[in-house]
Amino acid sequence: MPVHVYGNPCNVKRLQEIADTYGLKIIYDAAHAFGVTINKESILNFGDLSVLSFHATKVFNTFEGGAIVCHDEKTKQRIDYLKNFGFADEVTVVAPGINAKMNEFQAALGFATQLY
Repeated sequence: MPVHVYGNPCNVKRLQEIADTYGLKIIYDAAHAFGVTINKESILNFGDLSVLSFHATKVFNTFEGGAIVCHDEKTKQRIDYLKNFGFADEVTVVAPGINAKMNEFQAALGFATQLY
């Protein structure tokens, strides 16, 4: 898992070349890269997944929580199942899951801090 540290992005071009050569997926740790760009393109557009942390020590924070950025519908659906107890709808469980949603207070705090 390549890590973008303190706003300094990894060499995403070279990592993608290696991934393409060997058929690998890239999951970036972007916890310290909120708002980082390469040639005016968000760092979150690179790789297969990017994970963000909203912990109090990060640039964008809500005290706790985080986000996953993905680029395909199948992966998004699997993540949705995982964060919602594995439910596909009100009665159908399709996979193991957890309750991994940010509470309303944390979401409001994150939203409010971006207004200033």
